[in-house]
Amino acid sequence: MQNIYKVWNQYSKSQSPFFKGEAAHRWQKWAEKQAASWGDKNYPTGEDWKYIKFDTLPNMNLGTPENKAKNKVTHSEESLKIEIRNFTEVAEPLSFKDIPGLILESGLEALEDESFSLLQDNFPSNPFHTVAQSFMGLGCSLKFTKDYKSEKPIHIVIQLDQLQQKDLFIPYNLRIQSETDTNPHVHVEILGAEFTGVSNLNCEANVRENSNLFMALIERGGSESRFFSNLTGKVAKNASLNVFDFTTPSYWSRHNSAVDLDAEGAFVNLSGIYLNHKEYFTDHHTLIRHKKPYTNSKEDYRGILNDKARAVFNGQIKIDPFAIKSDSDQINKNLMLSSKAEVDTKPELQIYNDDVKAAHGATIGQLDDDQKFYLQSRGYSEVEANRILARAFVYDLLEDQSDWVQKFISQDLDEYLKRVQGE
Repeated sequence: MQNIYKVWNQYSKSQSPFFKGEAAHRWQKWAEKQAASWGDKNYPTGEDWKYIKFDTLPNMNLGTPENKAKNKVTHSEESLKIEIRNFTEVAEPLSFKDIPGLILESGLEALEDESFSLLQDNFPSNPFHTVAQSFMGLGCSLKFTKDYKSEKPIHIVIQLDQLQQKDLFIPYNLRIQSETDTNPHVHVEILGAEFTGVSNLNCEANVRENSNLFMALIERGGSESRFFSNLTGKVAKNASLNVFDFTTPSYWSRHNSAVDLDAEGAFVNLSGIYLNHKEYFTDHHTLIRHKKPYTNSKEDYRGILNDKARAVFNGQIKIDPFAIKSDSDQINKNLMLSSKAEVDTKPELQIYNDDVKAAHGATIGQLDDDQKFYLQSRGYSEVEANRILARAFVYDLLEDQSDWVQKFISQDLDEYLKRVQGE
């Protein structure tokens, strides 16, 4: 990981003068300690990482963007849109005061809030989580206080396509805190179809008592894009975290999600749709920890693959010895549009008491010939029948999302299906 250390070293030298105050200096020392070990480390191997195409990554001459575009905040009737264009400077303030109960700050300004430092240990075997955190000033923070009543989604757009250089390393930290009795919707969209480097997004969600945080992570990649996405969450008493993860085809994409259910009545719902084709790769690793009694979790991930695409799903559920009456349900389904596509799916349950409910399952299959015949007998062409059945495969997941999210994803899904069918 020497080439990532080189990028961090450049960043640290240029940005360290902006880190002021006790909390910032404490974070800086932690980051220096983490980064010092990267120069001696190779990219990770082992069971959790064996399918990722790291072969080209060590030889990339990774760098930082030369352009210093400004971030942009736009408030419309539809949403509050935050466009992230600056991936080099931590000094640029990012503020917005027009929505009561929403505190929007730059990553540097948010360093004084140490509640997020509690999430550092969620990924003990994932170095890219600590890598992203070590670029501590690059990012933004959203805090929703008890005065927040807006029903508009917060739309965060990470504009990687505007970066013209090759072989860039782009870390970014997004911190979200939902205070008691709030119900915010946050939609994160990564635009990287033309991006030719490595993106490393770290998203931390702290959901306080009696609040409900709804998130959508939409990732649009391309033939030379490499994505890491690290989601960590803590869910408090009678609170819920709902995350919908949608990925379009990219060279490779690795998503890690780790959520702690920290009090009675805590609930998490992780769901996702991943699309892939050619010889691209996508990987989802999830970890849900039931740490207290009467906690609930639900997972539902579905993939559609064509050509020689490959996907991995590894879902871990851990129920602690004292987490009685916990209830967990996990499923992974995959639709193969080609006999050459491949999926490795591995649901895992680690249960340390008997007074719980836990279920898991996985399916891998192709389009049903009888269903295709039925649709064709009703006047649909073979192409139309295939598209209808593929959409039906993920329909109920889409139906659970907001109209705003459905609009985005339905278009991507239709374009993907047209592409794989040669239209």
